[in-house]
Amino acid sequence: MRSLLILVLCFLPLAALG
Repeated sequence: MRSLLILVLCFLPLAALG
């Protein structure tokens, strides 16, 4: 499930920009 955590960490800044 570590991949999911990495995916969330990658999406977080995108959500902040959006």
